[in-house]
Amino acid sequence: MGYSKNNLSNSLKAAYTEDNFQYFSSLNLPKASGAEGKNYIFKNDFNYFITPKININAIGEFQVNKGEGYESGIGSISRNVGSLAGLIRYFATKDLRFEAGIKKDFVENISSPLLYSFSGKWNALRWYHVGANFSRNFRFPSFNDLYWQPGGNLDLLPETSTNIDMDHEFSFGDFKITLSPYYMDIKNLINWLPTPLGYWAPFNTARVESYGFESQVTWNKKLGKHSVKLDAGYTYSKSVNKDTQLQRMYVPLHKAVGNIEYGYSFLSVYAQGLFNGLTYTTTDQQRSTAIDPYFILNTGISAAIFKKYTLGFKVNNVTNTVYQTVSLYPMPKRNYSVYATINF
Repeated sequence: MGYSKNNLSNSLKAAYTEDNFQYFSSLNLPKASGAEGKNYIFKNDFNYFITPKININAIGEFQVNKGEGYESGIGSISRNVGSLAGLIRYFATKDLRFEAGIKKDFVENISSPLLYSFSGKWNALRWYHVGANFSRNFRFPSFNDLYWQPGGNLDLLPETSTNIDMDHEFSFGDFKITLSPYYMDIKNLINWLPTPLGYWAPFNTARVESYGFESQVTWNKKLGKHSVKLDAGYTYSKSVNKDTQLQRMYVPLHKAVGNIEYGYSFLSVYAQGLFNGLTYTTTDQQRSTAIDPYFILNTGISAAIFKKYTLGFKVNNVTNTVYQTVSLYPMPKRNYSVYATINF
């Protein structure tokens, strides 16, 4: 439901979502466990241009989150969550804009700080755009963090962080390059860790410092019925526990992805690559238990039929690489998939 008139608009939305899962220890027996989650969401978005260059935006949201477990001892749980946010935008010129905002979350039985954000974007040159953001963020424990069985931790504290990031975009004809350095200082990070009892559980990591950069290169070329697309990206992630100065577990320092696709008329052939660097699986950064670097290559072919239907065949892990994403849980070697997609 919305209202709009010249320089003023208001939008009120309501939504209902539901998630559920059932676990069967044997297909011949009734379900052994499961859970159901229901979310009632209401959101109002008010937008007003005071002048053609100054815009204010007020957003209010309220949610009722409900959950129920089966054969888990959880029973029925419920939580009310709300938030109020205000933004002001200043369009200095057609190539320069600024934005500032504040936000307050209201979470049942959880105290939350006042949040703020500042950002700006400048189209400095025809081929170079730059943006910067500074913000204080807040994340409260999810139902899974609190109640997952086994492993849920009812003593978790909410997570807060200060973030700084930039985006540098360079465009040269059909090429586009994006470089995005970032820095995060996180307090009470909610981190799932293995326990001596054989399962994982969430804990608050005292303080974490995370910094690095993300980069992406894209190239698109089309000549008649022929088209070529190239996407490649590299991420450097330094994420350390500030008490020990050791890299966090399951956060690789280096990661790279790439995709190349050739299309002719309704057919396309593609190849995808993923490189994952050395990944520590313990908090003390032991090399003997770390996951070694690995490279995975996938390839496939797809056909678009009548613009609504897509049929495809894919070969995953073409090189038959033996690798793990989680310690002691090997991933499949070469495997095949056939898929069909219908777009309405």
